[in-house]
Amino acid sequence: MTVTTRRTASTETIHHLWDAIVYARQQRQIASIERISSYMRRKHNISPEDLEKQLQCAMQDDLIEMKRSVGCKGSKAGIEQDSYRIPEKDVVKDGHDWYCFSCHKEGEVLYCSTCHRVYHEACLKEPPVKSEKLLCEVCKMIKSKDSLKMDRDDLNLLLGYACLRLKEKVLSNRELLKIAPTEEEKWRHNFLIYETMDLTIMEDKTQENVYKRLEEFLADAMTLVHNIVIYYGVHSSAADTARQTLRDCRYDLNEIRQCRDCYRMSNEKRDKFWFCQPCDPPHELVYAKQKGYPFWPAKVISVNNSVYDVRFFGGLHERANVEKEHIKPITTPLQQLQLKRTATLNKALEELKRHQQFLGHIPKEQKAKKRPASANSSRSNSASRSRSRKRSVSSDDDGSENEAEEENSSQDECPTSSSPKVPRFKDAPTPEDHNVVSSSCQESSPCAKVTVSTQTHKKLLASLIPPKPKPEEKEIPPCNCEEKFTKRFTEIKERMEADQKEEKERSLRELAERTSVGCMLNLSDVQVVNVLMSNFVFSDAPDDVLNLFVNF
Repeated sequence: MTVTTRRTASTETIHHLWDAIVYARQQRQIASIERISSYMRRKHNISPEDLEKQLQCAMQDDLIEMKRSVGCKGSKAGIEQDSYRIPEKDVVKDGHDWYCFSCHKEGEVLYCSTCHRVYHEACLKEPPVKSEKLLCEVCKMIKSKDSLKMDRDDLNLLLGYACLRLKEKVLSNRELLKIAPTEEEKWRHNFLIYETMDLTIMEDKTQENVYKRLEEFLADAMTLVHNIVIYYGVHSSAADTARQTLRDCRYDLNEIRQCRDCYRMSNEKRDKFWFCQPCDPPHELVYAKQKGYPFWPAKVISVNNSVYDVRFFGGLHERANVEKEHIKPITTPLQQLQLKRTATLNKALEELKRHQQFLGHIPKEQKAKKRPASANSSRSNSASRSRSRKRSVSSDDDGSENEAEEENSSQDECPTSSSPKVPRFKDAPTPEDHNVVSSSCQESSPCAKVTVSTQTHKKLLASLIPPKPKPEEKEIPPCNCEEKFTKRFTEIKERMEADQKEEKERSLRELAERTSVGCMLNLSDVQVVNVLMSNFVFSDAPDDVLNLFVNF
């Protein structure tokens, strides 16, 4: 185990030097020490002495190269001078990173014997043993005992959900989705980033079922943070977002470890009763109480030092950490909890009841689980019972028949995810079954021959008794609604016509009275018309009155 210096220049200073060289080239000038120094002093307040040291470190790391160039314009036209340029050749990757995976800085580092990561000796959690090969913390994590046994397809499905959740939180920050997205910045990425990693690559790996363990996904998330800090700087907003993304990733992976079924169903949400579906193994059900709230039904996700991590039924299915003294068993009566029935509480209790039905806590559900598991066993049992059945009718037989019918109906009505339905098998008749008769004289009649599946005393006697005659149906009297409504409409029409006729006569009488008054006063025809127009409302007069007035 040897200590090696991979890089000597800081990534932040390297970016500044590259910016100065690119700026000079855009001005069609030689990137000399004077122009670079002027740019660095103006933009980043770096002295010429520090600049010279940084240039030496950058050239030692093969990140900047110096060439002799001849000036073609200005006061130094035709004079040779030192020109700094960005290397055009690709960087050779020799199997290990250039920066510490823990602090993301340059300096003397130690190589991991099984991966590309390197570490400062001071950054290791345990002091290395010089006689042994170094195994980094990430490799130890990946090679540790796997406590979560899952199929690779299911594992990558859950990790795909986790990756989508991380992408939703960083959609505003393109750096995490894909580092150096433009082609112009690709050369910077190649000089600084040893292993390319971003959320897009992680999502592609989940779709291709690459991950075998949760720790591999976490290692890629740590590599993402490493790359972001190197490329954008330790104090950049992208680095802060990357560190928060790593914390979210650890949280999601811990949720998968606690209960993979809860994590899957909370992301899929196939129907509105997704929270009622039981997990494998099912969670403990309790009543939990938060400060300022009543007791509420909840699932226990985990218990740590007498602190219950619960998720409540109803509403948004919130999570909370509740002390043990505020936890009561689910069998506690509601009257003892002093709960006030509200719409939200009723919804939570309804979800709890449905969850218990899915679990099979209802008595009918428990009976349904006692059904036979195969068709051959059910057929053999029914045949043996038919041969040993007594010929006398008893109340016990009737009770067992009713119980069997209840079992069938309950099995059909209450499906559960923890105990799937057993398909209903019908017993096929066998040659021996047709030799069974129900009379003591051993004579077989057409009405007495039945199969084993229906041969009970109760049903056999029912088949021998003639059916009861059906009661005669009473004739429904014909409906006379049309006649009734026609008569009603006729009455209304006659009454409206009478009202209209009366109004017409009243208008004629008023007109005649006003005309006679005009004649008594010896008014001319024009004056009579003026009087009528000033005192008569034409809009209220019928058509006959208006015609009379016009003729007048």
